[in-house]
Amino acid sequence: MAKRNSWLALVAAAFLVIGGAVPGQTQSTTASLTVGEMANFTVLPEPAPVSESEFIDVDGNKLTLADFRGKVVLINFWATWCGPCRHEMPDLDRLEAELGGERFQVVAISMDHLGIDRVREFYAEYSLENLAIYNDKTMRMQRSMRAFGLPTSVLLNADGLEVGRLVGPAAWATSEAKALILHFMAQSAS
Repeated sequence: MAKRNSWLALVAAAFLVIGGAVPGQTQSTTASLTVGEMANFTVLPEPAPVSESEFIDVDGNKLTLADFRGKVVLINFWATWCGPCRHEMPDLDRLEAELGGERFQVVAISMDHLGIDRVREFYAEYSLENLAIYNDKTMRMQRSMRAFGLPTSVLLNADGLEVGRLVGPAAWATSEAKALILHFMAQSAS
């Protein structure tokens, strides 16, 4: 019950940040979410299918995005050698700590050719405790999703469809980022 009340409080706060918009409103509603730190986020006119390419988890298990259906997912393509990515990862870790759970997850997929061990070292170096470790050293997933620069973040709705993306680094622990994500979480709940 406390988790539900916490979630409802976050949704209410998000509506205040976006000026009282109600999920399901017109495209101008989502446009009002792409402000401040989210100004470079591009909302698609209609949700679009995404690649089902494989990537691996920390234990070497093969996954696809279908494994995350039922929750809003922020995919982040990154690499340990990418300066802007290194700066962005602690924010993604905080975002996962605040909003992650049954309804939302950050899926940060490393493109490191050295694989999981290098990613694990990076997580320890930066004290990342909330993000799961994923890797695609083949970079097939990144290419199939047309994420040609790093970092690139792609937001999926609970049906596994892309609703928008942001190319380049972002401050994901900000109120603007949380309002954007909460908006799509509320849409998925209705």
